[in-house]
Amino acid sequence: MVEIVVPLGFMATVVLFVWFSHNSRVKAKDRQAQVVQQVIDKFSTGEALSEAIQGPGGEMLVRVLAMEDDDLRRRIWPGLLIPASILTLLGIGFFVLWLVRYDAFLTPAVVVGAVGLGLAIAAYVLWRIEEQDGDEAGEERGDPSRSDHTPPGRDSL
Repeated sequence: MVEIVVPLGFMATVVLFVWFSHNSRVKAKDRQAQVVQQVIDKFSTGEALSEAIQGPGGEMLVRVLAMEDDDLRRRIWPGLLIPASILTLLGIGFFVLWLVRYDAFLTPAVVVGAVGLGLAIAAYVLWRIEEQDGDEAGEERGDPSRSDHTPPGRDSL
């Protein structure tokens, strides 16, 4: 019975993970499209939009309208940490179960643990790339606050 339930549970976990990540991406794109539609509705003329861009907060408006991929990349690595930690801990749990009693848990332990570690490594690489890009942008603008090695959102605690 365990030989059937474990692989099915693993596959169900993978399917749910992919489904949840796909739905979150779709919802994020829908929210971005709504924001753009609201901006278009609010600024019906080109002059009004031009004044809004030149006014305070204009840079943010341009970033919203441009939907920069750079911002998307900056939000990816924190989103990878949660699934990475969950899958890594699940892999460790399967490994402990394999050590304790059940031989059938070795394969899920290796597969789930490897996926979790792979996601953790991907999150780290994305964080390092962002850190390097932030340092280069801070040096170009003369902004010393981004030359430290703290993740975004943790500038000064």
